[in-house]
Amino acid sequence: MAVYLSILVYHYAMHIPKIIKITTLIIGAAVALLAVAVVIAPFLIDSDTYRKEIAHYVKETTGRTLTIGDDIGLSLFPWVGFTLGHITLENQAHVSPRVFASLDEASIKVKLMPLLEQRVEVDRIVLHGLKLHLRIDEQGV
Repeated sequence: MAVYLSILVYHYAMHIPKIIKITTLIIGAAVALLAVAVVIAPFLIDSDTYRKEIAHYVKETTGRTLTIGDDIGLSLFPWVGFTLGHITLENQAHVSPRVFASLDEASIKVKLMPLLEQRVEVDRIVLHGLKLHLRIDEQGV
């Protein structure tokens, strides 16, 4: 029975049109290339550039200094997101205490479909070890 099935499979495989074989080969190669890109891409992206850009943006918009530790991780599968390690946000120079907020780690997950439309929609933000140093003035605000 097994010999008969193998002969039958061989017979049909020999008669599959070339266009189907070529199409299957192209689709398989594209899927393999995409899988390799998803695995390699996080290693090719320079996280130091993004660290500086994020810190500069925060400084321009808030007047506060943001420091991001060396641990920046990027993930493309199973979701698009990144992880930032040890972050501190300082108060403005004339305000005490010097550190406004610090956290051990922040993970941000974004939705994939809006990225394809050149929009960023955050799906989830997770903060670990958040410490806020809030100051209350004389009026209790």
